[in-house]
Amino acid sequence: MKNKKIAIVSIYDLNNYGNRLQNIAVYKLLKKNNYEPEVIEVDYIGRKEYFVRPIKKVLEFCKISTKDIRYRLFLDFNKHIKLSKYKILWKLNREIVDKKMYKDYDCFLVGSDQVWNPEFAGFGFYFLDFVKDNKKKIAFSASIGVTDVSDEYANKMQLNLSSFNAISVREQQANDLITSLTKRDDVVTLVDPTMMLEPEEWDKLARKPKYCKGERFILNYFLGEQSPERRKIINDFAKKMGYKVINILDKENPFYASGPAEFLWLEKNAELICTDSFHSSVFGILFNTPFLVFDREDTSKNMSSRLDNLLRLFELNDRKFIGKELSESYLEIDYSSAYEKLLSEKKKGLNFLINAIEGNKKHEV
Repeated sequence: MKNKKIAIVSIYDLNNYGNRLQNIAVYKLLKKNNYEPEVIEVDYIGRKEYFVRPIKKVLEFCKISTKDIRYRLFLDFNKHIKLSKYKILWKLNREIVDKKMYKDYDCFLVGSDQVWNPEFAGFGFYFLDFVKDNKKKIAFSASIGVTDVSDEYANKMQLNLSSFNAISVREQQANDLITSLTKRDDVVTLVDPTMMLEPEEWDKLARKPKYCKGERFILNYFLGEQSPERRKIINDFAKKMGYKVINILDKENPFYASGPAEFLWLEKNAELICTDSFHSSVFGILFNTPFLVFDREDTSKNMSSRLDNLLRLFELNDRKFIGKELSESYLEIDYSSAYEKLLSEKKKGLNFLINAIEGNKKHEV
């Protein structure tokens, strides 16, 4: 019997570590279970970050920017997935989808990550509104990312999500909202797909950045802006401990030239991770690396629900930084109870995925 062919529709961003790694995780989970996945690339026509200066051999003597190197490393990491020959084009607020796509896939899967965040995603194609001909639609650990949505967006969610064959989300708040809107009783809350792979599988994809010289370091990874006070707290502790501070989101730092493979290595080998990032915290858990979660300082919307869920689920609320200085106690962490919980969550996620694809009416959770 021919293996089912599955189209993965997710946020396609060649600049975000968590996005690329969750995409790899979904792909690998499907491959491991004998499906044939392909990733549908979403091409945002006109977005400047996609127009990076090409690097040719004849220009090797020229100085190559860290932005160029970073972009190439993200592209190189895509060797771990199979991209579809089809693309979704998004131009001038209009999506363009090749209708021939329907014939090539047995089902369409959206997720994971913040595909339904109204702030920067939430486009119709992330609700699989283009899927016709009774093709199966599945949401796999999808996220809304915020706790409040407008009435207009809620109506959009209600209209689109009612037709899904199976829905799983990453946060309980998203589950509550969708259940209320659609009156469904089968919405499941799952961990992020990155947590459904073994640490050894991620370790095989990791690569040491060429700028690492063997120093002990703190990984400073903040998606939001950092105040001078927060930088000082981290830098003072690093100086006290004799650690280097590596900030891979600082465009003036050579470590900015890091792709997802280098990010994985840094997450595994850091003495401490200081972050406001969901996926940075996830990989801290997976790699047994101490991490501290800081509240995001510059967001107009509350995006903390995903991190709050993560810490609560794995009984790691003490990893939320609420003080005014760092201490050596933060370098110690016991993940034993978290790993016990993770075992059951992995099983729950895999059961949902297989049952949703195979068409079972009830999902074993």
